[in-house]
Amino acid sequence: MRRGVGVATAKNKSLAQARYKDKSNEIEQNQMAQMAKQMEKLKVNLEDFAAKHKEDILKDPGFRVSFQEMCASIGVDPLACKSVYSEGSVSMKSLMESLKWEEERASRALDYMVRDGLAWVDVQAPGDRQYWFPSFCPDMTWC
Repeated sequence: MRRGVGVATAKNKSLAQARYKDKSNEIEQNQMAQMAKQMEKLKVNLEDFAAKHKEDILKDPGFRVSFQEMCASIGVDPLACKSVYSEGSVSMKSLMESLKWEEERASRALDYMVRDGLAWVDVQAPGDRQYWFPSFCPDMTWC
């Protein structure tokens, strides 16, 4: 009967451990790639959902908070998505309607954002004055 001791046995164990480690790394990389694909698909689906249910999200504060928390937990920023809340700009009227704010509160918030350089004012826009938020679209394709 073979006892499995000696130099050859030690080399075989070492070789087997190296193979297991390599296989483990390969499986881990495959799982990470699959997870990245699933997260990207989830992000696209969330953006589609947000576009389809935009009015419900804006109308119901509880739903909006839950949706934002869910998005934040997986690293998706629904505010950065053009199809969710805005197209990079807002007017005083749209801000007051969507957030149910009084004119004074909306005015103070927008003035603060402009003063700190977080928003730009577009006085040439047709209709109401538009406030643009460059941070919503870092590639600046909407400007």
